[in-house]
Amino acid sequence: MNNDLLEYGSIKPKVKDTIDRIIVIEREVKELLTLWKPEITLIENLSVTRNARTTILLGGLQLMIEVACRRRNLLYLPVRPSEWRKEIGIKGRTRADQKANTIKYIKEKYKINVNEDEADAI
Repeated sequence: MNNDLLEYGSIKPKVKDTIDRIIVIEREVKELLTLWKPEITLIENLSVTRNARTTILLGGLQLMIEVACRRRNLLYLPVRPSEWRKEIGIKGRTRADQKANTIKYIKEKYKINVNEDEADAI
């Protein structure tokens, strides 16, 4: 494993319906797993939200990614956001501070500008 950043981005479905959005995300995740065959896929563990429907949908999406990895015999590891942030030295009192510090870390390490989602994914 190395620290090279090969590619990054966000999956942004153009459809509005939530289930259709998940279908698009599922297809794209499967294509990425097949294309890159990562040594390990870290999956950010679900944080319970105030909206039960959102929590259920995100849980389903997380499970779909785990199943896709398993079917391809790819190693995957669910991690809590606090774990990966601690591992790379991201600090902050609030969630907004942590997100801003993650973006700053990515900019300094890889010399690229990213949004919050991309920073978290990298």
